[in-house]
Amino acid sequence: MGYDLNSSYTNCFGGTSASYPQVSGIAALMLSVNPNLTATQVKTIIEKSAQKKGSYSYGYYPTIHPNGTWNENVGYGLVNALGAVMEAYFYNYSVNGTTSVSSCNTYTYSVSNSTMPNGTTLTWTTSSNIEIVSGQGTSSVTVRPIGSGNGWVSANYTYEGYTVTKTKKVTITSGYTTCYNNYTASGSMTLGMNSVIAGTFTITDGNTVTINSTTYCSPDAKIVINPGGKLVVDGGTITNLCTGKMWNAIYVVGNTYQRQLAQYQGTLEVKNGSVIENSSWGIVTWNGTSYATTGGIVQCTNSTFLNNGRQIEFYPYTNHNASNEECNNVSYFKNCNFTIDNNNLFSSSNVTYTDMIKMSGVRGISIRGCHFSDNRTGTPARGSAIRIAGASASINPSCSFGDYTPNLPCNCTGESRNTFYCFTKGIDVENTGSNYSFSVFK
Repeated sequence: MGYDLNSSYTNCFGGTSASYPQVSGIAALMLSVNPNLTATQVKTIIEKSAQKKGSYSYGYYPTIHPNGTWNENVGYGLVNALGAVMEAYFYNYSVNGTTSVSSCNTYTYSVSNSTMPNGTTLTWTTSSNIEIVSGQGTSSVTVRPIGSGNGWVSANYTYEGYTVTKTKKVTITSGYTTCYNNYTASGSMTLGMNSVIAGTFTITDGNTVTINSTTYCSPDAKIVINPGGKLVVDGGTITNLCTGKMWNAIYVVGNTYQRQLAQYQGTLEVKNGSVIENSSWGIVTWNGTSYATTGGIVQCTNSTFLNNGRQIEFYPYTNHNASNEECNNVSYFKNCNFTIDNNNLFSSSNVTYTDMIKMSGVRGISIRGCHFSDNRTGTPARGSAIRIAGASASINPSCSFGDYTPNLPCNCTGESRNTFYCFTKGIDVENTGSNYSFSVFK
Protein backbone atom coordinates (compact mmCIF):
# COMPACT_ATOMS: atom_id res chain seq x y z
CA MET A 1 0.00 0.00 0.00
CA GLY A 2 1.43 3.35 -1.03
CA TYR A 3 4.27 1.69 -2.98
CA ASP A 4 5.43 3.18 -6.32
CA LEU A 5 7.41 0.90 -8.71
CA ASN A 6 9.46 3.90 -9.88
CA SER A 7 10.53 4.97 -6.39
CA SER A 8 10.48 3.64 -2.87
CA TYR A 9 7.47 5.68 -1.74
CA THR A 10 5.02 8.20 -3.05
CA ASN A 11 4.31 11.63 -1.61
CA CYS A 12 0.81 11.62 -3.05
CA PHE A 13 -0.79 9.26 -0.57
CA GLY A 14 -2.69 10.82 2.34
CA GLY A 15 -6.14 11.53 3.71
CA THR A 16 -8.26 8.80 5.20
CA SER A 17 -6.52 6.14 3.10
CA ALA A 18 -3.29 6.80 5.02
CA SER A 19 -4.89 7.39 8.41
CA TYR A 20 -6.79 4.08 8.46
CA PRO A 21 -3.72 1.81 8.71
CA GLN A 22 -2.09 4.10 11.30
CA VAL A 23 -5.14 4.13 13.55
CA SER A 24 -5.62 0.39 13.02
CA GLY A 25 -2.04 -0.20 14.13
CA ILE A 26 -2.60 1.87 17.28
CA ALA A 27 -5.80 -0.05 18.00
CA ALA A 28 -3.86 -3.30 17.69
CA LEU A 29 -1.27 -2.02 20.19
CA MET A 30 -4.05 -1.07 22.59
CA LEU A 31 -5.60 -4.52 22.37
CA SER A 32 -2.21 -6.12 22.93
CA VAL A 33 -2.06 -4.59 26.43
CA ASN A 34 -5.79 -4.88 27.16
CA PRO A 35 -7.53 -7.46 24.94
CA ASN A 36 -10.81 -7.03 26.83
CA LEU A 37 -11.53 -3.57 25.42
CA THR A 38 -14.63 -3.26 23.26
CA ALA A 39 -14.63 -1.47 19.90
CA THR A 40 -16.45 1.47 21.48
CA GLN A 41 -13.90 1.68 24.28
CA VAL A 42 -11.01 1.65 21.79
CA LYS A 43 -12.64 4.44 19.79
CA THR A 44 -13.31 6.50 22.91
CA ILE A 45 -9.73 6.18 24.18
CA ILE A 46 -8.23 7.19 20.81
CA GLU A 47 -10.46 10.23 20.62
CA LYS A 48 -9.86 11.33 24.23
CA SER A 49 -6.08 10.92 24.06
CA ALA A 50 -5.64 12.74 20.72
CA GLN A 51 -3.28 15.71 20.68
CA LYS A 52 -4.53 19.16 19.72
CA LYS A 53 -2.21 20.34 16.93
CA GLY A 54 -1.84 23.42 14.79
CA SER A 55 -3.68 26.70 15.11
CA TYR A 56 -7.11 25.14 14.76
CA SER A 57 -9.93 26.23 17.02
CA TYR A 58 -11.32 23.25 18.90
CA GLY A 59 -14.84 23.56 20.27
CA TYR A 60 -16.84 21.49 22.72
CA TYR A 61 -19.90 19.75 21.28
CA PRO A 62 -20.86 17.14 23.89
CA THR A 63 -24.03 15.90 22.22
CA ILE A 64 -22.33 14.80 18.98
CA HIS A 65 -18.62 14.72 19.92
CA PRO A 66 -18.55 13.72 23.60
CA ASN A 67 -14.87 12.76 23.96
CA GLY A 68 -13.22 16.16 24.14
CA THR A 69 -12.90 19.27 22.02
CA TRP A 70 -13.35 18.88 18.27
CA ASN A 71 -12.63 20.69 14.99
CA GLU A 72 -14.39 20.10 11.66
CA ASN A 73 -11.07 19.91 9.77
CA VAL A 74 -8.98 17.72 12.08
CA GLY A 75 -11.57 16.13 14.35
CA TYR A 76 -10.22 15.41 17.86
CA GLY A 77 -6.65 16.04 16.69
CA LEU A 78 -3.56 13.94 16.06
CA VAL A 79 -3.74 10.34 17.23
CA ASN A 80 -1.37 9.70 20.11
CA ALA A 81 -0.02 6.16 20.09
CA LEU A 82 1.69 6.41 23.48
CA GLY A 83 -1.30 8.05 25.11
CA ALA A 84 -3.79 5.58 23.65
CA VAL A 85 -1.75 2.56 24.74
CA MET A 86 -1.26 4.02 28.24
CA GLU A 87 -4.98 4.71 28.58
CA ALA A 88 -5.76 1.20 27.38
CA TYR A 89 -3.31 -0.38 29.83
CA PHE A 90 -4.76 1.44 32.84
CA TYR A 91 -8.36 1.48 31.60
CA ASN A 92 -9.69 -0.85 34.29
CA TYR A 93 -7.57 0.60 37.10
CA SER A 94 -9.26 2.65 39.83
CA VAL A 95 -8.64 4.20 43.24
CA ASN A 96 -10.04 2.26 46.17
CA GLY A 97 -11.28 4.07 49.28
CA THR A 98 -14.25 5.74 50.90
CA THR A 99 -16.18 8.57 49.26
CA SER A 100 -17.34 10.16 52.54
CA VAL A 101 -14.74 11.48 54.98
CA SER A 102 -14.53 13.79 58.00
CA SER A 103 -12.14 16.67 58.59
CA CYS A 104 -8.97 15.91 60.57
CA ASN A 105 -9.24 12.11 60.44
CA THR A 106 -6.90 9.98 58.32
CA TYR A 107 -7.94 7.68 55.48
CA THR A 108 -6.14 5.24 53.22
CA TYR A 109 -6.57 5.04 49.45
CA SER A 110 -4.95 2.49 47.17
CA VAL A 111 -4.80 1.57 43.51
CA SER A 112 -6.86 -1.41 42.42
CA ASN A 113 -3.86 -3.00 40.69
CA SER A 114 -0.23 -2.33 41.60
CA THR A 115 1.17 -3.71 38.31
CA MET A 116 2.76 -1.09 36.04
CA PRO A 117 4.94 -1.19 32.92
CA ASN A 118 8.66 -0.83 33.59
CA GLY A 119 9.67 2.80 33.77
CA THR A 120 6.26 4.03 34.96
CA THR A 121 6.06 6.24 38.05
CA LEU A 122 3.08 6.54 40.37
CA THR A 123 2.39 9.82 42.19
CA TRP A 124 -0.56 10.87 44.30
CA THR A 125 -2.27 14.25 44.20
CA THR A 126 -5.20 15.66 46.17
CA SER A 127 -7.52 18.64 46.19
CA SER A 128 -6.42 21.61 48.29
CA ASN A 129 -8.67 20.59 51.19
CA ILE A 130 -6.93 17.22 51.58
CA GLU A 131 -3.29 16.72 52.57
CA ILE A 132 -1.08 13.67 51.97
CA VAL A 133 0.21 12.22 55.24
CA SER A 134 2.32 9.33 53.94
CA GLY A 135 2.73 6.84 51.12
CA GLN A 136 3.62 9.16 48.24
CA GLY A 137 5.00 7.13 45.33
CA THR A 138 3.61 3.82 46.60
CA SER A 139 0.46 1.89 45.74
CA SER A 140 -1.26 3.06 48.94
CA VAL A 141 -1.49 6.58 50.37
CA THR A 142 -2.74 7.97 53.69
CA VAL A 143 -4.48 11.34 53.55
CA ARG A 144 -6.11 13.78 55.97
CA PRO A 145 -8.99 16.11 55.02
CA ILE A 146 -8.19 19.63 56.27
CA GLY A 147 -11.28 21.45 55.04
CA SER A 148 -14.80 20.59 53.97
CA GLY A 149 -16.90 20.30 50.84
CA ASN A 150 -16.01 18.32 47.74
CA GLY A 151 -12.52 16.95 47.17
CA TRP A 152 -10.56 14.27 45.35
CA VAL A 153 -7.67 11.84 45.60
CA SER A 154 -5.87 10.91 42.36
CA ALA A 155 -3.33 8.30 41.32
CA ASN A 156 -1.18 9.51 38.42
CA TYR A 157 0.72 7.03 36.22
CA THR A 158 3.44 8.65 34.12
CA TYR A 159 5.55 7.10 31.36
CA GLU A 160 7.68 8.98 28.82
CA GLY A 161 5.91 12.24 29.64
CA TYR A 162 2.35 10.96 29.29
CA THR A 163 0.18 10.71 32.42
CA VAL A 164 -2.94 8.67 33.07
CA THR A 165 -4.97 9.86 36.06
CA LYS A 166 -7.44 7.84 38.10
CA THR A 167 -9.53 9.84 40.58
CA LYS A 168 -11.70 9.11 43.57
CA LYS A 169 -14.13 11.93 44.37
CA VAL A 170 -14.93 12.45 48.04
CA THR A 171 -17.23 14.55 50.19
CA ILE A 172 -15.74 16.08 53.34
CA THR A 173 -17.82 16.88 56.40
CA SER A 174 -16.55 18.82 59.41
CA GLY A 175 -18.55 17.06 62.12
CA TYR A 176 -20.15 20.38 63.09
CA THR A 177 -23.54 21.76 62.13
CA THR A 178 -22.39 24.95 60.41
CA CYS A 179 -19.36 25.02 58.12
CA TYR A 180 -18.33 28.02 56.04
CA ASN A 181 -16.31 26.62 53.15
CA ASN A 182 -14.71 29.33 50.96
CA TYR A 183 -17.49 31.63 52.09
CA THR A 184 -18.08 35.32 51.37
CA ALA A 185 -20.14 37.22 53.91
CA SER A 186 -22.37 39.41 51.77
CA GLY A 187 -24.26 40.77 54.78
CA SER A 188 -23.63 41.40 58.46
CA MET A 189 -23.87 38.22 60.53
CA THR A 190 -22.93 36.46 63.78
CA LEU A 191 -21.29 33.05 63.60
CA GLY A 192 -23.08 30.47 65.71
CA MET A 193 -21.64 28.26 68.42
CA ASN A 194 -19.03 25.75 67.18
CA SER A 195 -18.98 27.04 63.63
CA VAL A 196 -16.21 25.85 61.30
CA ILE A 197 -14.26 27.90 58.78
CA ALA A 198 -12.58 26.01 55.93
CA GLY A 199 -10.73 27.67 53.07
CA THR A 200 -11.13 31.45 52.80
CA PHE A 201 -13.78 33.32 54.77
CA THR A 202 -14.11 36.79 53.24
CA ILE A 203 -15.77 39.83 54.81
CA THR A 204 -16.65 42.38 52.14
CA ASP A 205 -17.09 46.16 52.15
CA GLY A 206 -19.88 47.41 54.38
CA ASN A 207 -20.38 44.15 56.28
CA THR A 208 -19.62 43.21 59.88
CA VAL A 209 -19.11 39.65 61.12
CA THR A 210 -19.25 38.96 64.87
CA ILE A 211 -17.76 35.97 66.68
CA ASN A 212 -18.93 35.67 70.30
CA SER A 213 -18.50 31.92 70.82
CA THR A 214 -16.00 29.32 69.63
CA THR A 215 -15.14 29.12 65.94
CA TYR A 216 -12.93 26.31 64.66
CA CYS A 217 -10.59 26.77 61.70
CA SER A 218 -9.29 24.00 59.44
CA PRO A 219 -5.56 24.05 58.55
CA ASP A 220 -6.31 25.81 55.24
CA ALA A 221 -8.60 28.39 56.85
CA LYS A 222 -7.93 32.10 56.63
CA ILE A 223 -10.14 35.06 57.44
CA VAL A 224 -9.86 37.98 55.01
CA ILE A 225 -11.29 41.36 56.05
CA ASN A 226 -11.51 43.51 52.93
CA PRO A 227 -11.43 47.33 52.99
CA GLY A 228 -14.69 48.57 54.50
CA GLY A 229 -15.34 45.21 56.16
CA LYS A 230 -15.14 44.50 59.89
CA LEU A 231 -14.63 41.48 62.13
CA VAL A 232 -15.60 41.80 65.80
CA VAL A 233 -14.41 39.07 68.16
CA ASP A 234 -16.40 39.83 71.30
CA GLY A 235 -15.77 37.27 74.03
CA GLY A 236 -15.23 34.63 71.36
CA THR A 237 -12.46 32.16 70.56
CA ILE A 238 -10.91 31.42 67.19
CA THR A 239 -8.95 28.19 67.36
CA ASN A 240 -7.79 25.18 65.35
CA LEU A 241 -10.14 22.45 64.17
CA CYS A 242 -7.67 19.60 63.68
CA THR A 243 -5.61 18.26 66.57
CA GLY A 244 -1.96 19.16 66.10
CA LYS A 245 -2.63 21.41 63.08
CA MET A 246 -2.52 25.20 63.09
CA TRP A 247 -4.77 27.33 60.90
CA ASN A 248 -3.55 30.11 58.61
CA ALA A 249 -4.23 33.72 59.69
CA ILE A 250 -6.49 36.77 59.85
CA TYR A 251 -5.71 39.16 56.98
CA VAL A 252 -6.78 42.72 57.76
CA VAL A 253 -6.61 44.18 54.26
CA GLY A 254 -6.24 47.91 53.66
CA ASN A 255 -5.61 50.51 51.01
CA THR A 256 -2.10 51.92 51.31
CA TYR A 257 -3.09 55.12 49.51
CA GLN A 258 -6.04 56.05 51.72
CA ARG A 259 -6.37 57.45 55.23
CA GLN A 260 -6.87 55.03 58.08
CA LEU A 261 -10.63 55.33 58.23
CA ALA A 262 -13.01 52.38 58.45
CA GLN A 263 -14.50 52.98 55.00
CA TYR A 264 -11.08 52.62 53.41
CA GLN A 265 -9.50 49.89 55.54
CA GLY A 266 -10.41 46.51 56.91
CA THR A 267 -11.02 46.58 60.67
CA LEU A 268 -10.45 43.91 63.32
CA GLU A 269 -11.79 44.49 66.83
CA VAL A 270 -10.92 41.95 69.53
CA LYS A 271 -12.30 42.49 73.04
CA ASN A 272 -13.89 41.19 76.26
CA GLY A 273 -11.79 38.13 76.98
CA SER A 274 -11.52 36.88 73.41
CA VAL A 275 -8.86 34.33 72.46
CA ILE A 276 -7.06 33.91 69.15
CA GLU A 277 -4.88 30.82 69.22
CA ASN A 278 -2.92 28.29 67.19
CA SER A 279 -2.68 30.35 64.01
CA SER A 280 0.43 30.11 61.86
CA TRP A 281 0.62 33.88 61.28
CA GLY A 282 -1.88 35.36 63.74
CA ILE A 283 -2.95 38.75 62.39
CA VAL A 284 -1.34 40.49 59.40
CA THR A 285 -2.22 43.88 57.95
CA TRP A 286 -2.20 43.15 54.24
CA ASN A 287 -3.64 40.61 51.78
CA GLY A 288 -0.54 38.44 51.87
CA THR A 289 0.88 39.45 48.47
CA SER A 290 0.67 43.18 47.74
CA TYR A 291 2.15 46.10 49.67
CA ALA A 292 -0.61 48.25 48.17
CA THR A 293 -3.03 46.54 50.61
CA THR A 294 -1.51 47.68 53.92
CA GLY A 295 -3.21 49.99 56.43
CA GLY A 296 -5.68 47.61 58.08
CA ILE A 297 -6.93 48.62 61.53
CA VAL A 298 -6.35 46.30 64.54
CA GLN A 299 -7.81 47.33 67.89
CA CYS A 300 -7.61 44.88 70.77
CA THR A 301 -8.51 45.10 74.46
CA ASN A 302 -8.61 42.57 77.32
CA SER A 303 -7.93 39.59 75.08
CA THR A 304 -5.40 36.78 74.68
CA PHE A 305 -3.18 35.76 71.79
CA LEU A 306 -1.95 32.25 72.46
CA ASN A 307 0.57 30.05 70.64
CA ASN A 308 0.46 31.78 67.28
CA GLY A 309 3.54 31.50 65.07
CA ARG A 310 3.67 35.29 65.06
CA GLN A 311 0.92 36.93 66.99
CA ILE A 312 0.65 40.25 65.09
CA GLU A 313 2.52 41.78 62.13
CA PHE A 314 2.10 45.32 60.84
CA TYR A 315 3.29 46.01 57.30
CA PRO A 316 4.53 49.45 56.11
CA TYR A 317 1.82 52.11 56.03
CA THR A 318 1.74 55.89 56.55
CA ASN A 319 -1.42 57.40 57.97
CA HIS A 320 -2.48 61.01 57.28
CA ASN A 321 -5.03 63.37 58.77
CA ALA A 322 -7.54 65.48 56.86
CA SER A 323 -4.81 68.08 56.23
CA ASN A 324 -2.62 65.41 54.68
CA GLU A 325 -0.18 65.57 57.60
CA GLU A 326 1.39 62.35 58.77
CA CYS A 327 -0.20 61.03 61.96
CA ASN A 328 -0.18 57.97 64.18
CA ASN A 329 -1.59 54.61 63.24
CA VAL A 330 -4.95 54.08 64.96
CA SER A 331 -4.24 50.43 65.87
CA TYR A 332 -3.72 49.64 69.55
CA PHE A 333 -3.47 46.91 72.19
CA LYS A 334 -4.66 47.45 75.75
CA ASN A 335 -4.53 44.94 78.62
CA CYS A 336 -3.88 42.01 76.29
CA ASN A 337 -1.92 38.83 76.99
CA PHE A 338 0.56 37.46 74.44
CA THR A 339 1.66 33.96 75.40
CA ILE A 340 3.36 30.85 74.08
CA ASP A 341 3.76 27.67 76.11
CA ASN A 342 4.46 23.96 75.79
CA ASN A 343 1.03 23.33 74.27
CA ASN A 344 2.04 25.08 71.05
CA LEU A 345 1.68 23.27 67.71
CA PHE A 346 4.76 24.75 66.01
CA SER A 347 6.60 21.46 65.47
CA SER A 348 3.59 19.40 64.33
CA SER A 349 2.58 22.16 61.89
CA ASN A 350 6.11 22.91 60.65
CA VAL A 351 5.85 26.52 61.83
CA THR A 352 8.80 28.53 63.13
CA TYR A 353 8.02 30.93 65.95
CA THR A 354 9.57 34.39 65.54
CA ASP A 355 8.22 37.35 67.53
CA MET A 356 5.03 38.28 69.30
CA ILE A 357 4.46 41.66 67.65
CA LYS A 358 6.42 42.89 64.64
CA MET A 359 5.94 46.30 63.09
CA SER A 360 7.69 47.73 60.04
CA GLY A 361 7.26 51.21 58.57
CA VAL A 362 4.34 52.26 60.78
CA ARG A 363 4.02 55.08 63.29
CA GLY A 364 2.61 55.28 66.78
CA ILE A 365 1.13 51.83 67.47
CA SER A 366 -0.11 52.01 71.06
CA ILE A 367 0.66 49.13 73.45
CA ARG A 368 -0.65 49.65 76.98
CA GLY A 369 -0.67 47.36 79.98
CA CYS A 370 0.02 44.19 77.97
CA HIS A 371 1.77 41.08 79.21
CA PHE A 372 4.21 39.10 77.09
CA SER A 373 5.26 35.61 78.23
CA ASP A 374 7.29 32.76 76.78
CA ASN A 375 6.43 29.93 79.16
CA ARG A 376 8.08 27.13 77.22
CA THR A 377 10.45 24.92 79.16
CA GLY A 378 13.87 23.93 77.84
CA THR A 379 15.99 26.16 75.63
CA PRO A 380 13.96 27.11 72.54
CA ALA A 381 14.79 30.17 70.45
CA ARG A 382 13.03 32.87 72.44
CA GLY A 383 12.94 35.74 69.95
CA SER A 384 11.58 39.16 70.91
CA ALA A 385 8.30 40.18 72.45
CA ILE A 386 8.09 43.33 70.33
CA ARG A 387 10.21 43.90 67.25
CA ILE A 388 10.25 47.41 65.83
CA ALA A 389 11.93 47.83 62.41
CA GLY A 390 11.90 51.36 61.01
CA ALA A 391 8.73 52.07 62.96
CA SER A 392 7.54 53.71 66.15
CA ALA A 393 5.37 52.67 69.05
CA SER A 394 4.07 54.06 72.31
CA ILE A 395 4.59 51.44 75.02
CA ASN A 396 2.98 52.74 78.22
CA PRO A 397 0.96 51.59 81.23
CA SER A 398 -2.80 51.35 81.01
CA CYS A 399 -5.12 52.99 83.52
CA SER A 400 -8.42 51.91 84.99
CA PHE A 401 -9.36 55.57 85.20
CA GLY A 402 -7.72 58.54 83.58
CA ASP A 403 -4.81 58.30 81.21
CA TYR A 404 -1.05 58.03 81.33
CA THR A 405 0.74 60.79 79.48
CA PRO A 406 4.55 60.77 79.67
CA ASN A 407 6.21 63.85 81.18
CA LEU A 408 2.88 65.26 82.42
CA PRO A 409 1.32 65.14 85.91
CA CYS A 410 -0.03 61.68 86.66
CA ASN A 411 -3.73 61.29 85.97
CA CYS A 412 -3.71 57.49 86.08
CA THR A 413 -5.63 55.37 88.59
CA GLY A 414 -5.25 51.59 88.57
CA GLU A 415 -2.01 51.56 86.62
CA SER A 416 -1.07 48.33 84.80
CA ARG A 417 2.38 48.20 83.30
CA ASN A 418 3.60 46.17 80.34
CA THR A 419 5.54 43.06 81.42
CA PHE A 420 7.98 40.80 79.57
CA TYR A 421 8.92 37.29 80.65
CA CYS A 422 11.65 35.05 79.25
CA PHE A 423 12.59 36.60 75.90
CA THR A 424 15.95 37.15 74.27
CA LYS A 425 14.84 40.77 73.96
CA GLY A 426 11.72 42.32 75.39
CA ILE A 427 11.75 45.15 72.85
CA ASP A 428 14.05 44.92 69.82
CA VAL A 429 14.41 48.20 67.91
CA GLU A 430 16.11 48.35 64.52
CA ASN A 431 16.84 51.59 62.67
CA THR A 432 16.21 51.07 58.95
CA GLY A 433 16.73 54.72 58.01
CA SER A 434 13.37 56.16 59.07
CA ASN A 435 12.98 59.20 61.34
CA TYR A 436 10.45 57.51 63.58
CA SER A 437 10.96 57.53 67.34
CA PHE A 438 9.46 55.26 69.97
CA SER A 439 8.70 55.68 73.63
CA VAL A 440 8.74 53.25 76.54
CA PHE A 441 7.48 54.38 79.94
CA LYS A 442 7.28 51.99 82.90
